[in-house]
Amino acid sequence: MPKLRSAPVAALAAMLGFAGPAWASASDLSGRWAVHAGGRTLVLIDVAPDKAAPGTWDIDFIRPSGLSLTSSHMASGMAAGVEHRRMHSVAVSGDAMTIKYAHPTPDQVDDAYILAPVAGGFATWGFKNAPFEPILLVRARAGETVEGGWDKDRDYPLDEPWPSNAEMTRLYDEDQAARQSDHIDWTIVGPQDAARRARTKALLDAGALHSADDFLHAAFLFQHGDTPRDYLLAHGLAIIAAAKGRRDASWIAAASLDRYLQSIGQKQVYGTQYQLRPGQKATQEPYDRGIISDAIRIATGVPTQAEQERQRAQYDAPAPAAPKP
Repeated sequence: MPKLRSAPVAALAAMLGFAGPAWASASDLSGRWAVHAGGRTLVLIDVAPDKAAPGTWDIDFIRPSGLSLTSSHMASGMAAGVEHRRMHSVAVSGDAMTIKYAHPTPDQVDDAYILAPVAGGFATWGFKNAPFEPILLVRARAGETVEGGWDKDRDYPLDEPWPSNAEMTRLYDEDQAARQSDHIDWTIVGPQDAARRARTKALLDAGALHSADDFLHAAFLFQHGDTPRDYLLAHGLAIIAAAKGRRDASWIAAASLDRYLQSIGQKQVYGTQYQLRPGQKATQEPYDRGIISDAIRIATGVPTQAEQERQRAQYDAPAPAAPKP
């Protein structure tokens, strides 16, 4: 399971841009937490203070038998029946707790987890010292129980409603607003774009972006960059956004790949890029029209070649004459 970064929760909440109250201590973790997959209850985690040892906590990890969770947050291998894994906190650091699970067989290394609250009413759960994003936990509903009927041969993506980062949303809104005018002053917008990309890169490096919208917004900002590295990063971010549920991110994934290819002197393959130069006809060249079929374009949300040609012709059409007074 994923690693939780060890920033204090108040600082973590500010960094992530979450709204809601700051968490003060591990006591905020008390109660029942849930992990869902496809809207169904996959895991429940009960957290309660240990009355026999004040300052420590008992944890009951309730899950389907055979459950396996991958670093990409896919669940598989669930068999009939529910099992309980009893765990105990071994360290509490104000806003998070380290939890140990003692394997019943002595030849296996005991697992260590980190459970920490996140502002907005969420918590995270992950393996200690593992380079994976933590799993997002939500408060369990009243009477919620772990469900059965899973297909053990299927992979189920976890439902993780990460709140979007408020700062990333603001940067994206600014990027879009700067492009609403018919006459953009690039001497002003260009440096603003560079500053927004620098801040977005800092948020990415800090692990502050989690939601599908976060990665989609970041992809657009780097698509508006000016180097092959910017476009290639935009492509990678768009893939993450699509994997997290934003199906429309497939278009920016295609467009950023096309822009990257042309920026390194190669042919675009989807046909999303048009070159518009004063006094010259609009062109999509260089363009390899054979590697990607129209069926793939449609599945990716990109116009077919016939539609692209109509768009190119519109760029070349003379502007309508001004009406006479």
